[in-house]
Amino acid sequence: MSRTGPWGATPPQHSGGKHIRQAGVARDGAFVLPGRIRHPVDDDGIYPNPQADYVRMSRTFGMRIVRCRAARDISGFVTAQEFGGEAHLPEPIASTLSRAFSGSVKHPISLRLNQQAGVLAHGTNPEGRIYQPLSDWSLEIEDRDDDLHVTLSATLHGLHLEEWQTRTTNHWEKQAGARIVIQFVIDAITRVACFGYYAPNLSTEAVAPAPLPPPATLTELDISTAPVGTFNQCGVGPNGLVSFHEAIELGYLSLTRLSHPARTEAGFLPTHMNHVWPRLTLHGVTMASIRFALLNNPAMRLNAEGDCVGNLQYGGPDGWMTNITRWMADIRRDETGLHFDVEAHSSEAPRRLTFRLPWEMLILRYPGFLPHQPD
Repeated sequence: MSRTGPWGATPPQHSGGKHIRQAGVARDGAFVLPGRIRHPVDDDGIYPNPQADYVRMSRTFGMRIVRCRAARDISGFVTAQEFGGEAHLPEPIASTLSRAFSGSVKHPISLRLNQQAGVLAHGTNPEGRIYQPLSDWSLEIEDRDDDLHVTLSATLHGLHLEEWQTRTTNHWEKQAGARIVIQFVIDAITRVACFGYYAPNLSTEAVAPAPLPPPATLTELDISTAPVGTFNQCGVGPNGLVSFHEAIELGYLSLTRLSHPARTEAGFLPTHMNHVWPRLTLHGVTMASIRFALLNNPAMRLNAEGDCVGNLQYGGPDGWMTNITRWMADIRRDETGLHFDVEAHSSEAPRRLTFRLPWEMLILRYPGFLPHQPD
């Protein structure tokens, strides 16, 4: 595969050393981060302790961490070659990490999980894999200039072993107290790219106009065209960007056309962009529900009808609203991303909005939409 340079490929000089092309993200949306996994070799030599400078952390179907070799390819995404054992993290640890990655960590986080949870598999191949139960977890997270330094540790011992789990046993029985230690750093650029995190040390102001991201397949990716930034993410319409805001807990999508696309010095969308009102809000739909509906189908149609199944907001954030009484959305996934064709009806003339969520944006923000999940 063609390379633009080694892992630490230098971004444009005007960016002050930080650019979206430094994001530690693989083509499948997994994190690829500087880090190490260390543990003693087990009693029978089944679990070696190979050295690596990077770890790969999956983001779909549970959080797993494995050693890897890493290089950045021409797309700006990272390719990773996994090797050695893989750690499957328990849900309380994984959810704490996810919240920390996306939010502000004003004070160091320390967590203890005094129970058996998670496992260490001896390899990455599912066939013939054996497992070591883990227990007594500890998690430490510290923010250093918007880069999160993480240390995970767990005892290599299972307190409860089920007889039917023939591939699960204690492989460090003769090494009382043996632990696995996982350390990694997730930098500010990766946090902005994947979560819209606000990093005070990165400017969110526009410095130059930018063209609309062109249609691209999964073999033609360019991370620098991803329409994402601090607090925002966008689709690509026929004549401009479309702000795409999801309220997960409330269950709605808000869509607003934008004019004059631009980029910050770090290659992100600026925080303040010119909105073209009205804003169209659709109630009762989330990206998770769309993903579920598209699992076995390339396309779908959503319909909603009632006294208020959404709203149109005019005149800016403090403007007036009118209820949407009916809306329809045709959504399809193809080789260039996820396409939306939305039509909304209210007491005024019908409104129609079409746009595409490009693969670069989906990989960073919604990796579950990728057609293949290697994890």
